[in-house]
Amino acid sequence: MEPTSPERTSVNIGDTVIKHQAIVPQLLAAHALTGCDTVGCYLGIGKIKAVKVLKAGYKLDSIGQPEAQHETIIREATQFIAACYGEKVGPNDSMSDIRYRHWISSMGRKSAASVHQLKTLPPTSEAFVENVKRAHFQACIWRSALTGEAPDMDPLENGWVSDDDFGVLMPVTLPPQTEIAPAAVMKLIQCGCSSKTPCSTERCGCVAGQMSCSAFCRCRAEIRTCRNRWTLLKQRIEDANDSDEDESNDEDDSDD
Repeated sequence: MEPTSPERTSVNIGDTVIKHQAIVPQLLAAHALTGCDTVGCYLGIGKIKAVKVLKAGYKLDSIGQPEAQHETIIREATQFIAACYGEKVGPNDSMSDIRYRHWISSMGRKSAASVHQLKTLPPTSEAFVENVKRAHFQACIWRSALTGEAPDMDPLENGWVSDDDFGVLMPVTLPPQTEIAPAAVMKLIQCGCSSKTPCSTERCGCVAGQMSCSAFCRCRAEIRTCRNRWTLLKQRIEDANDSDEDESNDEDDSDD
């Protein structure tokens, strides 16, 4: 093949596959894990970094395999993403441990006047696990493309929740009952919306930050007044979990 103009480059796909054949089986998982249309990405971690980590010997054999164990998937993903941030993983390290260690090492390289941006840090363990679930689910769908049969997997068990009001699936950013920050910090993050439809637009700081309102906000996160869709979604998730627990308890009682 010849490039169509001097500014364009022609790439031989066959030669490229041969050159990188050692990492080809890992590419779908790496692509999903580092961000795609259905999976959140990590600021500063791009596809070139992912390929470099794959070439360094890190494996993602479980992501995209429907029969893989959850613990194995999370362990592989943790090791891979930690390597993307230039961090080593101990046998019992969680992503929150890596987040803290990365913050400490990054702050050590900065001047006192420089403020570290939290968005450049690895995610917390709780948020990371939900993102890995979505990456695994997406990679399973991709791998099944040649078979013509979608994997027998429920998106609601793989990082998604149904938003019946809008008829769409929404990503679970944190597991139910998980606070996004300690109460002392949440007191510093609050909105003062006071309109007839409070928290209904991105003028609300909580909505702009894509997080639920809290008891510290002026709306008190009360469902009858707060119009923050993230507050409503959080309440819907909690109600669904309470319903599942009630059904489970009823089944246990019937067995007795």
